[in-house]
Parts: sequence; structure tokens; C-alpha cells
Amino acid sequence: MTTELNIHQEYYNDTLKLNPLSATFAGDHRFDGEYINCFTEEYRIKSINLINKYTPHIKQFEPFSDLIKYTLDKEKKFLSLSFYYLPVNHLENPFQELLDVVPYSNLPNSLIYYKKRIIKMINTLPELQMNMIHGINAGIVSNKKCISILITKLRTLKLPKVNKEFTKFMKNNFIPEAHKFADFLNKYLPFTKESLGLYGLNYSLYKFCISNETDTNYNPETIHKLGLSLVHSINKMKSIHNSNLKKESNIFKTSKEAVDAYTSKFYELRDISGIQIKLPKITVINEPYEAAFTYWEPTLDGKNPGILKLNSRDISKHGMYKSDVLNLTAHELYGHGYQLPTIILNKSLPKWVRTTSFTSVSEGFALYMETLFKGTSLENYSSLNSLQLRAVRLVIDTGIHYKGWSFDKCYNYMKKYLYLPDEEITAEIYRYSVLPGQALSYMIGCNIIIKMRKKWEGTTEEFVRWFVSVSYLPICLIKQLI
Repeated sequence: MTTELNIHQEYYNDTLKLNPLSATFAGDHRFDGEYINCFTEEYRIKSINLINKYTPHIKQFEPFSDLIKYTLDKEKKFLSLSFYYLPVNHLENPFQELLDVVPYSNLPNSLIYYKKRIIKMINTLPELQMNMIHGINAGIVSNKKCISILITKLRTLKLPKVNKEFTKFMKNNFIPEAHKFADFLNKYLPFTKESLGLYGLNYSLYKFCISNETDTNYNPETIHKLGLSLVHSINKMKSIHNSNLKKESNIFKTSKEAVDAYTSKFYELRDISGIQIKLPKITVINEPYEAAFTYWEPTLDGKNPGILKLNSRDISKHGMYKSDVLNLTAHELYGHGYQLPTIILNKSLPKWVRTTSFTSVSEGFALYMETLFKGTSLENYSSLNSLQLRAVRLVIDTGIHYKGWSFDKCYNYMKKYLYLPDEEITAEIYRYSVLPGQALSYMIGCNIIIKMRKKWEGTTEEFVRWFVSVSYLPICLIKQLI
């Protein structure tokens, strides 16, 4: 083991070897030709070796020893559970990973390395398929509808524009393998289950997901009851009739109109808040099962400043609400777009700390930032709808994975309390189904942050700056600092 001075860099290098895609996303191109899937035996063995290598030397990581211990313990728990039986879904799968990493892959200059990565990904597919077959025997299988959605996505993949050589290689290698994997999934489909998510499987899987995503020891029954209570309380706060949202004057007709509105709101909130951040490039996408507006963080060197993705799926169907711009700008730009770059670009922190993130911190803080900005009565009503969505998620996530709620029960509950189009409700339900626990992180994280703010003796502005400065820690450790 190296000296304390170098242990941070050594650990960082070892984690990148284990997670080469993360290296590329962070702007480190030393591993651009590598690929390891976290559901393979190769990953399990290398990860166990990494844990065993650094666990005896935790004290050398001071002042980050609590963080490294927490991180290693969490990974050890993940490896002990049978998630490898469920290695793909319509939101997270090897094909989507390799498409998502394209903007970070220094293409077309590094195309030779990207090709190597594609081939190595393809070589992992037989093991993933075998894991899924073993999962059938173990009684741990995916939801039928979510696999059907994935099959459709694999058969209709859209390639990013790079150059002719890239397109030719992808059409000759990547696309055929995606179709072959879809063929396998068609054979897997009869063995899938009708129930959503993890319900009916090993309870320890969902218990881990709650802890992993919220960094708390909350149990699902407590979370479910909290959600029901919050939904009821927020519903009472709504003061205007929701039909106002659908007025012609509140609906964007084109994606350009939406992009212009988000750009304008960004500068308006920057003047109000005094938070000096840069506006990332806004990229328009059209994906039926993706979120409406998402922020992708910058690379460690800052050369890739981050990306904002505006999903035009709603515009093409029925338009997007102008009154949502305030809370979405607050969440994605003054939440994620402030907190994440502050840590990622902080060169005084070790690189492994800068690339460590916790969902309840990032999503909880982004939701907290939504609560700080007020607008017109219609914008404030949309913000209440946004807050209600996060409360509803507590009910639906636990409903799916703990209580065995059907799609129809989830749909009817969301339809009752949320003013969302049918397509978005459907997308949300299937998202919660394949990302267990993630939907809990927003409201749980935000509630903990609000409690911390009440204990803080300074101004809200000072509290926000302080929280962001320590947001590389999980929320359970941040709580101990106040």
C-alpha cells in the first residue's frame, strides 16, 4: 500500500479500472477502450479484491475515512445480493450505456477505442443472458411489460451522428447485437412476471435499494405512510383549479420555444439568487420513457461543461406547460447544475471524492432549491404539483416493490393526485418499477435538508453554500455536521 499522500490517487485509479465508463464520463480517457459490466463475475471478483485491498487502510484516507468506509460497505452489501439476475431494463442496459457515453468519448478522434469498448461489451452479453436464465430457476425475473419496452427500444435504436466510419461500424456490429439480444429477450419474455418491480422477490433486494438510494434506515411501511400523509397535506395547499394549466397560453408548441423559455428563466433566477453558474448546452431529444428535463454533469477537467436534455416527447403529443419552467429550472440548473459542478470541479478534493455522488443528496438538494423560488400563481401551482409528484413517489415506489400494487392501481392513484398526461404517468410507473428506491430520494432527502436548515443559525444563502460544499458526503454523514 502506498503512502497517505498517494492512497487517494491509487484508489481512484483502481475504481476507474473497475468502472471504465465512469472514467470516460469524468473526462479521463485512459480507459476508453475498456468495458466491465457490474453484473458479471469479472466485476464481482475485482470489486471484492478492491474492498479487501483498502478496508485495512481506511484511516489513511483521513479526513475522508468515514466516506471511504461508507462507500466500501455499501459496495460489499451490493455484491452479496442477487441483482445479477436482473442485469437489464429499458432505462439501464449495456446498449444504452454505450450510446450515453458517446458525447464524452472524444469522437471521432478516439473511435478506435470506442470500437474496442463495443466489442468488449458484446462479449459480456452471453454471461448476462446466462444470469437471466439462472434467475428464472431462482424465481427472480423482470416485469413482462418493462422487458417488452426494452425489446422495442433495442429494435429501434437511434445512432448519434459522428462520422461515416462510426455509423458503418455501429450498423455492422452494435445494431445486429442489439437485435440478437432482443431475440433472446423474446424467448425470456414468457418467464417474466406480471407484477411490477421487486415485489414477490427477495425482500432484502428492496431493503438494500431503499438504503442505497436514501442513505437512511427507513423501512418501506414508514415511507409509505409518510407519502400518504404528505400527499393529503399538499393536496390541501392547492388553491387554483388545475384546468388553468391546459390553457392555450400556458402550452409550448415547439421545442425552440421551450428552449428559449428555459434559457430566459435561467438568467432570471441567476439574478435573483446571485448563484453564478454557467448555462450548459440544451440538447433536444424525443424519448417516450425518459424524463422531461435532465442535467448531465461536467467532466473533471471542465472541458465538457455538462449537458441539459429537453425531452420533446410531450411537445409532439400535446405541448409542455410553460408554468413548469420555474421549478424545472430551479431543480435541474440551480439544484444539479450548481451542486454537482461545485464538487466535481473542486480540485482541492481527491478525484475519487469528486466523482462520488449520493442520490438523496443530489435529488434532495435539487428539490429543496425548488422550494426557494416563487413565481406567478400558476407557476406556484405547478411547483405544488411538482412537490406532490415527489410525495406520490413515496407511495408508488413502496406500493410497487413492497405492497405489490398493480399498474392500474398505481395509475389511478397518480391520476387522482397529479396533473400529468397519461403518457408521462405511464413512463413514471415503469421508471419506478426498474429503478427501485430512486424515486424515494427526492422527498426523503429534501425533508432531511429542511430539518437541517431549521437547525442552521445563519441565512438560507449561507446554508445553501455550506450544504453544497459538503455534498460529496451521504446525507446521513452530513446530518452529523450540523
